[in-house]
Amino acid sequence: DKENGNYGSCINRGLKEATGKYVKVLDADDWFDNGNFAKYVVFLNSIDCDMILTSFNRVDSDGNIIRTTTWELYDNKLFTVDQLPLVNIEMHAITYRTVLLTSMNYRQTEGISYTDTEWSIIPLQNVNTCITYPLNIYQYLFGREGQTMQEGVFAKNYYQTLIICDNIFNKCKFDIFNNRANEYLKYKCLLFLESIYRAALLDNYDNKLEKLVEFDIKLKKEYYFLYKSLGDIKLSKKVRIKFINIWRNSHNNITYLFLIFYKCLKRQLMILRGKFT
Repeated sequence: DKENGNYGSCINRGLKEATGKYVKVLDADDWFDNGNFAKYVVFLNSIDCDMILTSFNRVDSDGNIIRTTTWELYDNKLFTVDQLPLVNIEMHAITYRTVLLTSMNYRQTEGISYTDTEWSIIPLQNVNTCITYPLNIYQYLFGREGQTMQEGVFAKNYYQTLIICDNIFNKCKFDIFNNRANEYLKYKCLLFLESIYRAALLDNYDNKLEKLVEFDIKLKKEYYFLYKSLGDIKLSKKVRIKFINIWRNSHNNITYLFLIFYKCLKRQLMILRGKFT
């Protein structure tokens, strides 16, 4: 029982209370499949590794399954983090060895939302051994009104994610990219950055972009490899353009940005109608 301090403060307090060998987070509006979770606890008693990845369901408010994410790598054999595929590992799949977190004095940012991204990125640099367990455990409630991951809510609060990015960059070692583990950290950070820029540039027309401009300048100065890679990403699946580069090249002129977006959208519609090749 503690004063409300957003998601990160709950993780930090929970780690102080944790006495088990492993830690898995369960958000307040989500739930575990109890039968499968009981089997999972038995499984945990039989293994010794830094991180376990399990399957989970994305469900609606009526309990209907929207999507299932399944982890079935390497036939339940131990593998190293450099063997991780370049796919997004969400917090719902992750279980960490407790001592891995406490030994690095892991602390999550408090007072803002979206800090589960820190949970799924920062500890990975200390993970050596992993295993997957295909049992479906986590039930992730998706689509609740006002949920932080709703498109409009995320766009409105994208500035909070800039703070999280700073924290991740400060705590992760990006100076050496000589193995796949570091490549995976880079991949995860680019996924997160892409969602931030998309929310700011495509979904959040009414908000001022000064914070994003400042962040973009800092990214270029301190983490150019991320800055350059991010510029090559096509933000919109419907409009296949390098949106961030257009924004940068327009000197952050939002009117020009919308004009380019309109032209590209119009061109895409013409292609879909077979009038343009």
